[in-house]
Amino acid sequence: MKTFEYRKIDAFTSENSLGNPAACIYLQEGEILTETEMLDIAKQHKGFVSEVIYCTPKSEHTFGLVYFSSECEVDFCGHGTIACMYSLITENSNLISQKEISIVTNKKGTLTVFNEIGTQNAVYITAPNPQYPGSKLLINEIADHLSLNQNQISISHPIDFIDAGLRTLIVPLVNLDSEITVFPILPIEIIKCFSEGKRQHA
Repeated sequence: MKTFEYRKIDAFTSENSLGNPAACIYLQEGEILTETEMLDIAKQHKGFVSEVIYCTPKSEHTFGLVYFSSECEVDFCGHGTIACMYSLITENSNLISQKEISIVTNKKGTLTVFNEIGTQNAVYITAPNPQYPGSKLLINEIADHLSLNQNQISISHPIDFIDAGLRTLIVPLVNLDSEITVFPILPIEIIKCFSEGKRQHA
């Protein structure tokens, strides 16, 4: 049976506060997991964490990260990256004094991790370059599914998807009252729009 270094880490928290949990598996140089093996491990974490992060050393200050949900490989996981790198840096004497560390992702290229553990007890990461895949959704469809009137959606700004790691639909509203009264009703065909052309879980 294969064994690996493993951590379950809560990001965006300190001490006893609840955070955003991720499971991190730290592979050593030469250790390899297949996609099937990574998915099988992630399936075992269903309901426990949303993503499992697999971290492999590439060089002294560069690491490869791969992300899996219980359904499939995902393009990027921000909280998992922060959790993984915070733990890795704090437990590695060769990294704790390093101000910048590179991570190579499967889907979103090379990103930078900024080590501020010494001053802020935190790490920061650059987000993937944003992409704008466009939206074919009609304003009346969006209004219906958000339980809004069409005149509550602003026409001064575009309705569009932005993808900076995860695909997000941006819907501009005319005022704060409209925003705080939104109660989305999202049928499966709308949910599919969020992951169209991407290997992401809903």
